[in-house]
Amino acid sequence: MSNISFDNPWLLLLFLPFAATVAVPFFLAVRSENADVHNIASCVLHLILCAAVTCAVAGMKYESVVTETNVYVLADVSYSTENNLDEVQSCVNTVISKLPKNSKAGVIAFGRNYKLLSNLGAPVPNVRAAGVDRSATDIAAALRYAGNLFKDGVIKRIIVVTDGAETVTTNSVIKVVGTLQESGVYVDAVYIDDSIKPETKELQIDGVETAQATYVGKKENVEVLVRANCGDGAEARLNGYVNLLRDGALVERKAVSFYNGLNVVALPTYTAEAGKFNYEARVAAENDGDDRSSLNNSFAFSQVVSAERKVLFLGGSETDKSKGAAIYGVKDTVYITDPADVPTTVEKLCVYDEIALSNFDVRKVNGAEAFVANLETLVNDYGKTLTTYGDTFIREDDGTSAKSPLARLAGLLPVKSGNDETDTRLVCIVLDISVSESFGGRLPVAKRAATELLKALSPSDTVMVIGFSGSVTELLPPTPLTVPSVIIDKINACTAENGTNLSAALKHTRELMPKRFHDKQVIIISDGHNPASDNPAAIEFARSLSAENIIVSAIGVYPSPDDDRFLNSVVTNKNASPRAFYKAINHESEIDVTIGAIGEDTKKIRIEGDSYSVKIASLAEDVVAGVGAITPIRGFWYTSEKSTATVVLTATYFRDRVTSFDVPLFAYWKSGKGKVASFTSDIASEWTFGFNVGGGKKFYENVPVAMLPDERIVTPFVVTAEVNGGEATLSAMGSVSTKNAADFTFIVKDPKGMTAVKTPTFDSGAYVAKASVDLPGNYEVRLEYKSGETVYVSET
Repeated sequence: MSNISFDNPWLLLLFLPFAATVAVPFFLAVRSENADVHNIASCVLHLILCAAVTCAVAGMKYESVVTETNVYVLADVSYSTENNLDEVQSCVNTVISKLPKNSKAGVIAFGRNYKLLSNLGAPVPNVRAAGVDRSATDIAAALRYAGNLFKDGVIKRIIVVTDGAETVTTNSVIKVVGTLQESGVYVDAVYIDDSIKPETKELQIDGVETAQATYVGKKENVEVLVRANCGDGAEARLNGYVNLLRDGALVERKAVSFYNGLNVVALPTYTAEAGKFNYEARVAAENDGDDRSSLNNSFAFSQVVSAERKVLFLGGSETDKSKGAAIYGVKDTVYITDPADVPTTVEKLCVYDEIALSNFDVRKVNGAEAFVANLETLVNDYGKTLTTYGDTFIREDDGTSAKSPLARLAGLLPVKSGNDETDTRLVCIVLDISVSESFGGRLPVAKRAATELLKALSPSDTVMVIGFSGSVTELLPPTPLTVPSVIIDKINACTAENGTNLSAALKHTRELMPKRFHDKQVIIISDGHNPASDNPAAIEFARSLSAENIIVSAIGVYPSPDDDRFLNSVVTNKNASPRAFYKAINHESEIDVTIGAIGEDTKKIRIEGDSYSVKIASLAEDVVAGVGAITPIRGFWYTSEKSTATVVLTATYFRDRVTSFDVPLFAYWKSGKGKVASFTSDIASEWTFGFNVGGGKKFYENVPVAMLPDERIVTPFVVTAEVNGGEATLSAMGSVSTKNAADFTFIVKDPKGMTAVKTPTFDSGAYVAKASVDLPGNYEVRLEYKSGETVYVSET
């Protein structure tokens, strides 16, 4: 496209006198008889010169443009620019007037939402008459809207006139600009001064965080996010109040000294009875003039409180079922003891708020892999809670697959038990091959004890062998127990040598043990006949190993009374693990019995046969509210807590008459959005007979309440709503195989009660729909999902 223009087209009239000055003398002087080519050419050239001079004086411009340019000017009319709207208007006028002649411009005004004020090529509008919500600034949403207005085949530009004070941070301006640039849209900005100066005092609510659905009796708070501008200085404060109204009536008022920036104020919501409650959070300054603008001083939300709480209790026996009923009652609780009856899909499991396992072997479920995998999903993604009682059978996992049912269950639990170690166990046999072992037939017994010990270990273990006498020899480097014949051959090939130095053997062992193993154990096999001068050093090295979480144990081979006491003192120290042991073999016939007992100990299976006192380790937990003294228990499954778990109850375990340890009895941790707890004793046996009265009974009563999920979700989908300007993106994501969007319906109800039905599309694993949200107030979103004959409903 070409275009010719003049700064002052009236000056083109000067061409007439200029042309007359040239033409009149030519016609007077030139006759037909002397009108030759030279005279005519001279006249034409003079006329062209007159035309050029005239065009130059008139300011002629010639533009040749290949492509049309479309420009959208975005005018910030939010409350932060209210004192500068004249400047905003002036900037918009100037920007449009300076555009090339081939450009067409339109104007969009924006604050919290946006509005197209003029189409491309229309006259420049008055931005004051925009009619947008001025209570906030959402630059990214306005940019995204403008980017969708361009047609193809033109040069695309967006020019933003703003103070840059964006208050809606759910969008990323940088991300949106990057997306626009990738699609060929040029983005520029004209910045004006922010009319809110640093010394200005201002309060506003950015949003609230609370559970949309909760339970009767559950303690629930709403966290009100208040952004404050307290004036000059990092230490400035602004006194004010946060009020909470329920169904229009004031129910909570909290005085707050606000800091500059974002403040989080927690207020309790009402959960004493079931129902849907409409709330409004309001913020106000203590003194007049400490809040520049009343915009964004309130935020409406609602919360549903349900009296219903469904529990799925899976018991290993009828006794488990009856004991579970004493804890959870019979209302809204489903009890299953037959593994064939256990539901395994997310659709069937999602209707339960809590799931409990009591001595239940998940491997027996039809589709055990799917059941435990979906249990993970329900806890981590849906916020469900899981409680285990008694035996979880984790120790029986063969370790061959990280996806096996027992391995996945082990990953969910807050305690480590059985063979649930994250790394294979390293067992180092420190074998005494000194001359004293050759007396009395000790060495063959020691070798046989070592080989029998290998049989007691797990196939997933790694073994190394250190031989010691006057010197120390690595008889076998770390070798997987999958090839026991190699290890047995090395042990049987040992011969007795002069000297004994246990401290050097322990020191050398620590240096040789690889650091990659999580569970490291040292088992000394010796007659204990060590030089008295070396005994203190050997005991100290054993203590150092124990301090490094290396378990030190010993097997005495025909020890004398003094040697027996020495070996026991090596194993018993203030850092010793409860899994450490000392056993003495006084006759060859005792090898099988002794090693068999050791095998049970090293696999940390059952602890019973005594009375174990119970302590409350964490008094602040809901599960021990009102719980006094608890009678001792008679047994438990030995476990250790994982690093981020909270131990609430412990059982005191005496490894011997001197050394005791507090072992987790009830522990929990957060797993994704949910919570998992383990009670390591057995509610279905005499182990917990004393828990039926007193503090134990109260503890049982507290468990179902303490294990309520943070939010009630009873559909196979988790629904979210993200608001960008005047549009909300509704999404439903879950673990359902169907991708038929026709099975889903979003029903959106606006603050005026008008409803709109939306059918979503499937996109990147979620069902997505768009809805207009350009009115202030509560929007209600109802998702209906049909699976077979069942219709699931989720309200947001």
